[in-house]
Amino acid sequence: MSPGDVFTAGTLEAQLVANAGDAFIVADAEGVIRFWNPAAEKMFGYSSDEAIGSNLDIIVPDPQRAAHWDGYHKTMATGQTKYAGRTLSVPAMRADGTRLSVSFTVSLLFAPDGSVAGIGAVMRDVTTEWEQKRNTRRRLAQLESDLKTLRDGEAALPDASDADARTNKAQAMPQQRKTTDSTARHNARIASAVIFVTDLSRSVLFYRDVFACEMAVQDSDAALLLTPDGFQIYLRAIGASGQHSLGGVGVQSLMWATDSEEVLRRLEQGLRRHSCYVDTHTRNGVSFAEGHDPDGIRMVIAHPSPEQLPRQSLDARVYGW
Repeated sequence: MSPGDVFTAGTLEAQLVANAGDAFIVADAEGVIRFWNPAAEKMFGYSSDEAIGSNLDIIVPDPQRAAHWDGYHKTMATGQTKYAGRTLSVPAMRADGTRLSVSFTVSLLFAPDGSVAGIGAVMRDVTTEWEQKRNTRRRLAQLESDLKTLRDGEAALPDASDADARTNKAQAMPQQRKTTDSTARHNARIASAVIFVTDLSRSVLFYRDVFACEMAVQDSDAALLLTPDGFQIYLRAIGASGQHSLGGVGVQSLMWATDSEEVLRRLEQGLRRHSCYVDTHTRNGVSFAEGHDPDGIRMVIAHPSPEQLPRQSLDARVYGW
């Protein structure tokens, strides 16, 4: 065979299918497997000799079989499938009985007389990705539950009736910290934030570049980032249709603190790389750098931190945001 023969019809397709990383499976109109490439052997644990001649039950878990065969026989009878051109994700089963998640596309195969002869599927193992998404959904659900618990707890707190009461409460906080050290470890603390964003990749880059966040989990439309001190930031992409309402009900800014003037200046420079306007100022002995994330959410970085210099009054800018 000359080098050019590799690119002839038939030879080329055969090599592509034989060497592909995805499983190629063909079954006839009765659901009996007629083709099984090496990637299918690796994915499902059946050799070609074992798989060919068996029906698709060898890879379809028992709970899904009834629905699978109902749809399969309807497709064979009508010659139509609503899944043509779509990528689907379903549970599957290996030879040893373990489960996996696969994504696949299907193509109907027709006999010369136009009748449906069978179906071909290209499959990919997406178990790792599916587990990451499941874990992300679970963590988001837990976070939403935690946030609801915190909101319910805040709703039960007495409300200060005027600015003087709020200021007096803030002035008492340092002493309260001293007298409640023995019980502080039993109190809840804010550990995470959920932020809806327009472009996930852009926002991930922002938080990693400016605040040195590390990626913990990421899928196609959500990510979990960890700050150097372990605070969790959940990012969820909702597209350009979702807009953050500044001045409305909800989170208006993320406020960060650092114990170092040097770190404050470094973070300020990070903000300037991503934000068209960055403001720096000092008030009541606290230096601030203010900018915005890619979706316009205000970022405020302060030095010294509240641990170094407890805040004893509400900044006027709280009422102006």
